[in-house]
Amino acid sequence: MDFQTRYEFDPKKDLLGKGGFSKVYKANDILLERVVALKFFTAKTADKYQILNEIKKVIRFEHPNLCKYYDVALLNYKNVLDETEQMEVGIMEYIDAGDFKSYIKKHPESTDKLLIDVLKGLAYLHKHGMAHRDLKPQNILIKMVDDEPVGKITDFGISKLIDSGDDANSSALLGTIEYMAPEQFNPKKYGINGRITTNLDLWSFGLLVYESICRQSLFGSRSSGISAEQVMANILSDMPLEKAESLPQKYREIVSRCLVKNAAERVQNALELIPLFQEGGLPSGPIPVYSQTDSGKISITETQVLTPPLPITTDVTEVLNLVNESHETKEEQPPEQLAESLRAEETQMLDLHEPKEEEPQTFETTEDFSSNETQVLQPVSSTEEVTQVLPQPLPVAEESRILIAEPEVEVEQATQVLNKNTIKPLPKEENGYDRLWTKALTESKRRKEAERRRRKTTLLLLAAILLVGAFVAFVLLKSSSANTVAKKEEVKPPKLVPSSASFFAPPQTEPVAGGTFMMGDENAKAGSATVAHPVSLNPFAMGKYEVTVDQFRQFINETKYVTTAENNGKSQVFVNGKWPYKPQVNWRYDVYGNLLDSNTKNLPVVHVSWSDATEYCRWLSKKTGNAFRLPTEAEWEFAARGGDSSSRFLYSGGNNVDSVAWYDQNAGKNLHPIGTKAANALGLYDMSGNVAEWCSDWYDKEYYKSSPKENPQGPAEPLKDQRKVLRGGAWGMPKSFARCTDHIGYSEDQTGGNIGFRVCKTTN
Repeated sequence: MDFQTRYEFDPKKDLLGKGGFSKVYKANDILLERVVALKFFTAKTADKYQILNEIKKVIRFEHPNLCKYYDVALLNYKNVLDETEQMEVGIMEYIDAGDFKSYIKKHPESTDKLLIDVLKGLAYLHKHGMAHRDLKPQNILIKMVDDEPVGKITDFGISKLIDSGDDANSSALLGTIEYMAPEQFNPKKYGINGRITTNLDLWSFGLLVYESICRQSLFGSRSSGISAEQVMANILSDMPLEKAESLPQKYREIVSRCLVKNAAERVQNALELIPLFQEGGLPSGPIPVYSQTDSGKISITETQVLTPPLPITTDVTEVLNLVNESHETKEEQPPEQLAESLRAEETQMLDLHEPKEEEPQTFETTEDFSSNETQVLQPVSSTEEVTQVLPQPLPVAEESRILIAEPEVEVEQATQVLNKNTIKPLPKEENGYDRLWTKALTESKRRKEAERRRRKTTLLLLAAILLVGAFVAFVLLKSSSANTVAKKEEVKPPKLVPSSASFFAPPQTEPVAGGTFMMGDENAKAGSATVAHPVSLNPFAMGKYEVTVDQFRQFINETKYVTTAENNGKSQVFVNGKWPYKPQVNWRYDVYGNLLDSNTKNLPVVHVSWSDATEYCRWLSKKTGNAFRLPTEAEWEFAARGGDSSSRFLYSGGNNVDSVAWYDQNAGKNLHPIGTKAANALGLYDMSGNVAEWCSDWYDKEYYKSSPKENPQGPAEPLKDQRKVLRGGAWGMPKSFARCTDHIGYSEDQTGGNIGFRVCKTTN
């Protein structure tokens, strides 16, 4: 029986969830007469993450606390280019009682039992050398078995075998930021012997326990308006776990064993935590409501009464034997809307195949950061009134500075507004906190505008005083010079130099005199795409260097522009000689997909599309009043040749490629800072090699045959594939691409670790 016949589902009605790399549907298995979940992986995702291999690893697993993979199907289909591609479909156990968070909200008495289920499932995974890496409430689903809830860990699509070749040395960020362990950000510092191990899941479990009791994220979440960088900073800070000190003793003990930054000092075996739950479930009688006091500790008040908890039946002897063997979520959805890997789009998958030679990346930046996270810990059940208490700011370590040019001012100031009203009633409605936060943000923006006006007035007054003082000094000096024979000297007013935080300098350019040259390869055969032809150009100015990460960051910070890679949620990275797409990579990342640190500001920016480069030029033109743009292909080649003076050279600046270019044989499989090779005759650096550079022209290999002789702008209309010209080759390309005459075409939305740009400026 083929797949379409065996599995019956309606794509519109039976969609359970979708994410960046899969869609999940509820389906009827006609052959076996059962309900299953079908997980359709995209073709690119399947190729990139070797989904089939991942399913092969877990399909043999049999454990009551793991969601079962029954089978996998391979489907062939035609893409938009009428090419045959293959899609993997995971056939899995259907789970219909909701996720962990929604279930314990309705049934808090089951919290301990379900947490123990999670530990058993983790212990089984860890025993088989696999770390989940994305343990969170959404990846724990509940199934009713004999009227009793059973917790099942789901979403093994990003799990990895720890002791399996390349995976063992992986330092990739993988998972959801709010639940990541410190060693996932920096395995060299926090890992065990510089590696991640299975006990990274126990860090996530500690957070799960804390959130189960407090109904609050310990380190903040993006869903509450906190940036991803800020969450990372909180995790990597030296914050003492004072927030957990007033938890009931057993939960405090579990959290303290799990939330240890150094993995070697953290609990190693999931089963060691199970006996700690044997001291009893959640207390009967009044439910403790945990809220932050102004000292940063948790206070306990009494609210609604609970029925006695269900007894924990796990046998201690059995546990000991096993030991010896071994952003807040989105809106709550009904149980039938939940299945394995639901809400997969929240997962930050940053690689399954990191190169072995890459060192773990730390998060160092140029800006100080302090987190003023405001937290309101909601009760287990609703009450007439909740006491809102706000914590002190968390101390943040040097290592956890964030990669932005200025702090998250609105969030920080909003927190300050909230902190002034330390205790106030919070409305009973569930969105009361949201209204309070919105109000605080609004007030903070008003304060921000007032502060800007005050600073502007102060600067203008200071400038006026300095100018008047300079003028008076000039008059006095001029007057005194009439009575002396000393040489009169002009006194110039001092320049007001902006602080480094607001300093802006446009990319340097070098003038290029117009002229006529033979564009293309004079040795190319007739009809070749690079056949030589005469071209005359008006004067222009070309960027001295490729645009850097630091320069591009100023553009992003000022405009809040969202790049193509950010919109697509991925970009191409270099992995073992290939260029797969990697999720969440954008201009802030290096060629391997690792987050850049503050020491890389002079690297050329990469992972930028033609559209991104064009938007940067528009912003630069508006900011400077000059006509910045991308160069035409003709302008690029003329400038690369050094104008008329060095047109005979094969590469930009000479015939010795190693002296002027970074390419695949000398770059050491990586990008290099700008200006580290010799310049050409015009003083332009890296026209050959380092990064391939966008030009304004559409790509058409037939264009040279009909190109205008004066100031050609490229084809008026794009071809069907809509490619733009890239010039100069790159660090990962053969030296033939670094020739002044070579050109290639890429989609205007293409991004990758070898693609950048430089600016051109129209001159009179």
